[in-house]
Amino acid sequence: MRISVLILLLVSANLAWAASEIEKLTDYDLQANKVTTYVDRDFGHYTRSLRIMRRSFQDDVPFYLAVPKTEMLKGVVFLLHGITSAKDIWWQSEGPYSKLSDYRKELLEAGYVLIVPDARYHGQRSSTGNFESPMNLLSGQQWTKLQDLLVGSVRDFRELIDYTSAEFPDLSIGVLGMSLGAMHALILGSVETRLDFIVPIFPPIQNVSPLLNSVHPHQLAPGISLPTLLLISDQDQWYRFEDGTELYDHLAAENKKLMVLSTPHELLYSESTQVVSWIKEQQSHLTRQ
Repeated sequence: MRISVLILLLVSANLAWAASEIEKLTDYDLQANKVTTYVDRDFGHYTRSLRIMRRSFQDDVPFYLAVPKTEMLKGVVFLLHGITSAKDIWWQSEGPYSKLSDYRKELLEAGYVLIVPDARYHGQRSSTGNFESPMNLLSGQQWTKLQDLLVGSVRDFRELIDYTSAEFPDLSIGVLGMSLGAMHALILGSVETRLDFIVPIFPPIQNVSPLLNSVHPHQLAPGISLPTLLLISDQDQWYRFEDGTELYDHLAAENKKLMVLSTPHELLYSESTQVVSWIKEQQSHLTRQ
């Protein structure tokens, strides 16, 4: 009996340490950053503008704001890209990961505003990494920079949530992320109280460095209590299938769902209709509350 209690106390202490560590890593200073609009484009049923969040002591954060032309906006969804990709991947119609555009299309058609940023060292922020491929952070074992890519980007996205909450104060906010973006979604889900749901798609579940233990998905899962739709694949080369199901089991959320696809990491099909239907269900639940 005493051994069981001791084990329980050790587990609880470890979870408490992990939670405090990730909160410390992702903490940020509240400030009123200026957001500038540079390019507006009309796509018929929605508009997309390139906006840049200007910051005094860090690099700027470029993002797309896509707004459907409807009087009944349903909510806001952050779309977070994978490693070596960028915000434009959600508009890509051919090649690897082109199925991600299905999520963007269906969310806009359903009336959701989209916030689509570049992560650190990606897209218009590539200059901060000397224009090198972010994959070099893994192959070169640049763990400090990789940690910055993970938790530094999350701090940036939390600042964008500040902006989003002020711009659309009456709308719910959720996050859908692919691969690296799924990692960002999980970290956000563990620390950000203003989110209403997360949809991590194919998070890479790997132990690569002790420096990254605090942001390992299995460490994050017990601290994620908001509605979560987790997508994993039984053919993904970035993790073992049983690691994906274990991640799902560890999620603290009562409202959680697991979708299993049979596709390589490059996402040969999306199941976007089912995913967007689940997001709508969360919206209906919030409306009833």
